[in-house]
Amino acid sequence: MSGSTDLRSLFSSGGDDVAAVDVFANRHDEWAAVVDSLRAHVASRSTVRVDDFVSPRTNVLVFYGVGGIGKTTFSKKLEAQMAATGDRQPVASWSCLPPEVGPLIPVRIDLARQGEVSFEDALLAVRLAMGRLGQPLRAFDVALRCYWEVNHPGEPLEGYLRRHGFLRRMSDSMGLPQDMRTAVEDLSQAVELPSAAGATIVGFVSSLAQALRERRDKSLALSRCARLPDLLEAPQDIDTFSYFPHLLAWDLAQIPAKHAATPVILLDTFEDVTERGYREIEKLYQRMVWLMPNALFVITGRNRLQWDDDTLEGQLDWAGRHRWPQLAPTAVGEPRQHLVGYLSDDDREQYLATRLTRAGEPVIPQPVRAEIAARSYGWPLYLDLAVMRFQELLARNGTPPGPQEFERDFPALVARVIRDLTADERIVLRTVSLLDAFSIDLATEASRLGYDAPALNLVERPFVSHDPTTPLPYRLHELLRSAIRDADATTVDRWSPADWRRGAQSVFTALGTLVPATGEHRWRHTLVSYLTQGLRLACEYDLQPDWLLDAAWQYISASIWEPVDIPDTTGQRGPSVAVARTLHAIALRQRAHRRDSSTELAEVMAWNVLPPNIEDLARYYLAENQRHLGQHQESAANMRRVAEGTSPLARPALRGLSHIARHLGDFPQALSTLEGLDHDSNYYRALGHLWWVHGNLNLACSAYATARRVALDNDQAGIAALAQAGLAFAAALDDVDRATSQIARANDLLREVHQTWAQAQVRTAVLLQSVGTEGNFTTHARELEHAYTEAGLGSALAYLRFVVCFHHALRDDHQQLSEALTNLELSTNNGEYHYLREIVSFLPVSQPDPPAAGAQWIGGRDTVAHAWRDIIGRRRAALGLNPPANPASEARVGGMPGPSSDSFSAEYTYRTLELATSETGIPIGDARLIRMGENAIYALPQANVVARIARSDQRLARVEKELAIGRWLAYHDYPAVRVAEHLPQPVRVDGRVVTFWNLVEPVGEVTIDQFAGLLRDFHALPAPEFTLDLFDPFAAVPGRLANAGNADPAAVAFLADMHHDLRTRYDALEFTDLGVIHGDAHRGNVIPTATGPLLCDFEVAARGPWQWDTTSLAIAVDRFGTPAADYAEFVRVYGRDVTQQPQFPVLRAARELTMTTWLMQLIDVSPGHLTEFTHRIRSLRDGNLQQRWNGF
Repeated sequence: MSGSTDLRSLFSSGGDDVAAVDVFANRHDEWAAVVDSLRAHVASRSTVRVDDFVSPRTNVLVFYGVGGIGKTTFSKKLEAQMAATGDRQPVASWSCLPPEVGPLIPVRIDLARQGEVSFEDALLAVRLAMGRLGQPLRAFDVALRCYWEVNHPGEPLEGYLRRHGFLRRMSDSMGLPQDMRTAVEDLSQAVELPSAAGATIVGFVSSLAQALRERRDKSLALSRCARLPDLLEAPQDIDTFSYFPHLLAWDLAQIPAKHAATPVILLDTFEDVTERGYREIEKLYQRMVWLMPNALFVITGRNRLQWDDDTLEGQLDWAGRHRWPQLAPTAVGEPRQHLVGYLSDDDREQYLATRLTRAGEPVIPQPVRAEIAARSYGWPLYLDLAVMRFQELLARNGTPPGPQEFERDFPALVARVIRDLTADERIVLRTVSLLDAFSIDLATEASRLGYDAPALNLVERPFVSHDPTTPLPYRLHELLRSAIRDADATTVDRWSPADWRRGAQSVFTALGTLVPATGEHRWRHTLVSYLTQGLRLACEYDLQPDWLLDAAWQYISASIWEPVDIPDTTGQRGPSVAVARTLHAIALRQRAHRRDSSTELAEVMAWNVLPPNIEDLARYYLAENQRHLGQHQESAANMRRVAEGTSPLARPALRGLSHIARHLGDFPQALSTLEGLDHDSNYYRALGHLWWVHGNLNLACSAYATARRVALDNDQAGIAALAQAGLAFAAALDDVDRATSQIARANDLLREVHQTWAQAQVRTAVLLQSVGTEGNFTTHARELEHAYTEAGLGSALAYLRFVVCFHHALRDDHQQLSEALTNLELSTNNGEYHYLREIVSFLPVSQPDPPAAGAQWIGGRDTVAHAWRDIIGRRRAALGLNPPANPASEARVGGMPGPSSDSFSAEYTYRTLELATSETGIPIGDARLIRMGENAIYALPQANVVARIARSDQRLARVEKELAIGRWLAYHDYPAVRVAEHLPQPVRVDGRVVTFWNLVEPVGEVTIDQFAGLLRDFHALPAPEFTLDLFDPFAAVPGRLANAGNADPAAVAFLADMHHDLRTRYDALEFTDLGVIHGDAHRGNVIPTATGPLLCDFEVAARGPWQWDTTSLAIAVDRFGTPAADYAEFVRVYGRDVTQQPQFPVLRAARELTMTTWLMQLIDVSPGHLTEFTHRIRSLRDGNLQQRWNGF
């Protein structure tokens, strides 16, 4: 702060010993913006061309704010600070200008109407200031001489400057007139024209302009100023004069760098040259700014500069943010526009402490200063009025007044602000004072005026802030909002209390009319803004809830849980208050202990004033809280009541019952309950919860990923975040690297929502990544346990304790595991999460006596135990840990039977089918074998499914991948067979793995164009969220060769050599565009149906080259007699021809090898299979590529 004597205060009563000082706010932030703008401007100077009239301009720094805040003082200080030389700094507290800014030529022009500064005067002032450089400015001076003689005939410029006080102070020994004469004389000599001395310039201009054009490419410097001749020949009026700044900019650009300086032109009180609807004067100043890109303009005024507004095209020469990108509200960096005036806390204190002093000490006591500062909202005018009031009370009473004297706002301040508003603008002002934020549409609708002009005019006032990134972008200054009713009492059209209530009802109705529909752009933020403002109005004015009921349902739909702030409703129990308290309590569950939310919901429900469907809303989230608090019986009772009703939460309540069943370990019941629900995002998320506890992590990740995609497709950001948190957790159990990306994505989604449970699950996933390592696992786990306990997150706490057990089991640390199990049992005492204790008992590590079997597992307890032992085995292998010696749990649990030693035949696979259908509870009925190959495939018409039986449970990973691919294709609505989602998947019985798919009946044949289209569209699908291995065409070959059965040993040896050779050749190939491929694409894996063909058999799908999938049909022309025309049609539809690819010969040979080894597995099925196998071996030995083969 800096100060000088305040004469007004000296002539006020307050004691002769009180020193009054006019205080200047330091405005450090604003000065920093000036310094940054200068840096940016100087840095860009090398790229600025003054003859470029197209590129956007970034040479304007704007400070705008209400009157009475010291903008003019700030502008004056800026000029003085930039003009200062040596160590002298007018504002000592400001930082020095950085050296890279270089020398500056500041010139300040106050455009206030009372100053009567015309545009002509302003441009003359700029020219006079540039004269301080001591360099010739010939282009401008020649044009100015011409203009002056036309518009001021007989009036010497010297006299005009001497009479005009503003210009007289700026001129330096009247050098400008002499510069003008010198410029004209020098130019006339250069172009060999008669002297212009003593003659009028008008007769001289035409010849001069022509001469400049003729000398343009010669040595005369001015001839390079391309626009000078045109400006000399144009009518010499104010419009032409407004283009002269280009000439001045051109002159400045010609000055050698060692003599140059940066012009800084400060235009103050700019609001006096801007008038909405009539912008002719503003247009002149805009030209100055546009045509002088090498000057920095610092504009101060009451209103935001609107040059970035596209709608002003036509009123201004250059309008729109593409012209003025840094003037847009969203601009970053400097220079840009700044709303100023609201002092910082430190500035307020300094202002009040130094304004009135006695013997150097503040006269205003600190408590009084604190009260005044808090109520001022940083408005200097308020501080000024408060100081005057303090002086009056001090003089009247003889003692300093206390803080209570300032516990109100000053109507006089607000009256000053609104006195210039029109009647309609005052209506809008009163209306929007009822709102925290508003839009033009909302202000107009609520004001019931029928046209936007008053609202549009009001938002241009500096006491209305603007944030275009929000759905309701305008906010009224809080000081006005708090004081407007008292101030309004003095206006002729003031509102009565009844008017204010009617106004509140009108605002409330307008909010309901404009509340957005679900799914519209930015609808969520707008909805919450409308809802919270509607709740506040309804509570404050005791309005009926009306549209708030529908908005409440929209609020809960996406599970984002923004805070719902409501006013103090103590003693109120109306319907609107009950709705507000309900939503507040529901949102509170994400920020406080669930017990607090439950208490508030129970209290509101006891009032019995909630509308019926909102009562269901309260009951459902009360049940959710009870579930997290371990009160599963109370939770189930409330969920059943909601499920029996007709509200939108009836079906989610069924899902809640499924969660309770899952928590209690009744997994078949949980799955059965889920299957009665819609297959929405929550359904797939619940499936993910089921599958990870069963150790089926691929299916869990697939389900969670589907849940997230469905949620995002339906603009349900909160539900998507929940699903992604589940995906991060499931991935972290098995794949640390994959979990990293999933955790990052979860954190991205959680940034925009408030989901304490999801955040906890992600934090646990991070901990899971470090299980089995040394590090600070234990410390991290203790921190999370404390956080989850404080938040009342019972389920998150149970999962965390399980992860700690998993960590110690992985490390085979018996003592620590025992302690961790004791802690886990704290979460299982009431029957919930007991299955987690069972899972720990499955792990291959010595541990205390296992718990009695309690959970009812899908697929059987042994299947789940085997899956968890596989998981911990993989984690140990990844960490390089040895398996535990003689793990007791292996003997206790009982291992899964190994692959059946029986032949993979119809007889034995039917036995497997019987076991699988018994396990899942579906009828086997008239099951029929469809095909035997890599899998045994059975149709079960009575159950309306197809069963796929893999040869061994060692193929579990491939089977799980196939299920994940099937769900991925279903999500993209790709025509393929569908997973039978109502059945547990997969089932491990008899040493094999069984999956179930929806049954479809074949109709007709698959045409070539259908097959080509299916494959083309398959290859065009986006990559799935789950990881796919790189395709290996020979993956199955070694196993087939090792188990050749009764095949001729010589043939097997030949195939082994062929495999070795092709392996080397294939590895040398290069593919540039890898994507998802089917891996076994041929028409035999396409089912024709009445509604179109469906792709099937995704067991070997992988990430690989498209060429592999198209090779089969190309081979079929030679091997299976497919007509060449058919292949040509395939190429036409698919769009590419593999036979023209350099990799084709190797791919063909590899494909024929896999086809032959596949057939080798079936030689015992029939003599025909053996004959064909022998035939293929012969053609391969002979290298006969045209030898026909027979298909099976």
